[in-house]
Amino acid sequence: MPSFVTHALFAEDSCEKTFGSARPFSNRDLPWLILGAQGPDPLFSGIKRQPAGAEWGYRIHRGGFGRVASALAGKARKLRRESSADAAAMTAYALGFATHAILDRTAHPYVNYFSGWVDPSSSESEIYRFTHPFLERIIDMMMLADRRGLDIGVYDCNSRIPPRDEQLRLLPPLLSSALKTSYNDAATDETLEEKVANALRDDAEFSALISPSHSDGMAKAVEMEQRGELPQRVLGLFYPPEIPPGDFMNEDGSGWIDPRFGGEKRRESFVELYESVLGDAVIAMKSVMEGDPFDCLGDGDLDDGSPKDKGGKFLYSDPFNLSPIIDGMYKAVSQRHQ
Repeated sequence: MPSFVTHALFAEDSCEKTFGSARPFSNRDLPWLILGAQGPDPLFSGIKRQPAGAEWGYRIHRGGFGRVASALAGKARKLRRESSADAAAMTAYALGFATHAILDRTAHPYVNYFSGWVDPSSSESEIYRFTHPFLERIIDMMMLADRRGLDIGVYDCNSRIPPRDEQLRLLPPLLSSALKTSYNDAATDETLEEKVANALRDDAEFSALISPSHSDGMAKAVEMEQRGELPQRVLGLFYPPEIPPGDFMNEDGSGWIDPRFGGEKRRESFVELYESVLGDAVIAMKSVMEGDPFDCLGDGDLDDGSPKDKGGKFLYSDPFNLSPIIDGMYKAVSQRHQ
């Protein structure tokens, strides 16, 4: 998936392209658009508190996204009809959520090809542990500089989403209801709302830890990794201190192919991929307001839109040399704390 910042930028750009100055929510509710743009990603953090909610991040990722988006849009329309005080916030959230799949499905083949992945049958592939999210962090930094002229150090992700108490008030019932209408087994899960709430709490802690504004987050994470509280190579989930040298946006037009299906060589840059689907996001946002986003989003997975569990294995890649950059981050932490 693209990371937090790129999803936020895509939702903002899509919203501007769709509504211009006639946005159906105020600046006060913009944080809900940005949070919605993260799609199911915040649920991935739900592994600490029990009952855990991470499984639902993965379930939505593998299939069913369109049904969940449709349920969220329906709830937002109902709140607008009732003139609820939460209507604008939930409309913004549903609009942002709809954009998530569009960018994921377009960008994932690029990210997977250029980051590589861990193959459980190959110990040599361990050098690719967390290189996928690490490449996404680098892309975040480059997109933020390119489209907003900002440095990641001044972009506090946590200050751009709603306060956690507001998230915990609105999202557990909203998301659990959407999941119950989208997955048969969710309908009988009496702990589902608690799982969503726990995942949001876990995400709040982890997001604060990896935020560039957390001056000692890397050192703390390394200590937690050494105690077995966080996974190996956890610094791959952090933003590097500065943008490393390299053509990570493929501005030179290097050839790449679909990591699952191969096929003809492609030469798009990341920015070209991003801009190519802004029109699709406009259609999705309009369907949130007046139609059914399922019609344009469908239920395919978020890797490339393949039908649920039908995408197949990743086969093709030519990864950037990212592991030494992560090694350098570990070395820098060690030197600062000798």
